Amino acid sequence: MAETSVKAPVRARPLSPHLGIYRPMLTMMMSIVHRITGGALYFGTLLLAWWL
Repeated sequence: MAETSVKAPVRARPLSPHLGIYRPMLTMMMSIVHRITGGALYFGTLLLAWWL
């Protein structure tokens, strides 16, 4: 079989901005704290179950 694949031209892709440019907002902070407390509750439940 003859090789007929042709490479597509390489195009520059847009890059997402660095997280440092975002100003902390209330909803962002609430989301981060919610995730942290959820993880703490998860591991606290595991610790409590192990202790019992």
